Amino acid sequence: MQLQQITEYGGRNLHGLQLNMTWPDPRILEKYRQQQPGKVIVLQINNDCFASVDNDPTKLAERLSTDYSGLCEYALLDASAGLGVDMNVPTVRTYIEAIQDKLPDIQIGVAGGLCADTLGNIRSLRDTSWPLSIDAEGKLRDTKDNLDPKKVANYLAQAHQLFG
Repeated sequence: MQLQQITEYGGRNLHGLQLNMTWPDPRILEKYRQQQPGKVIVLQINNDCFASVDNDPTKLAERLSTDYSGLCEYALLDASAGLGVDMNVPTVRTYIEAIQDKLPDIQIGVAGGLCADTLGNIRSLRDTSWPLSIDAEGKLRDTKDNLDPKKVANYLAQAHQLFG
């Protein structure tokens, strides 16, 4: 099983995994959960996941509840998939609300075009009652697709200001 191999490779410093795939097999996650009960699992909800439920927040929450309840700690709403495409904040809010109504114990993460200049756009998501995690990648890279330390530092400073 690949998840087990990755966990062994990561050793004692690996605390969890983010699964960037479309609807992984829940049976595999259940087996992994039995073997590694302390590991955190982040399930990326990507464009294919959204499309598979007709871009309907209620259907997505139902799919998560039916297939993944108790199998992952986080749902990462990420239509950008690391490409730096800005998220539609009002749409993301509807997904968060639907998921929180159906699965109040799951943690929510958001991604999509986040960088120091765009973090303010999600202030309305942060100023609500649910906990929120953020994920950034695409807009923190340089023209050669390497992480840009200055962009990362600015992003972290802005994130600390918003969430600190």
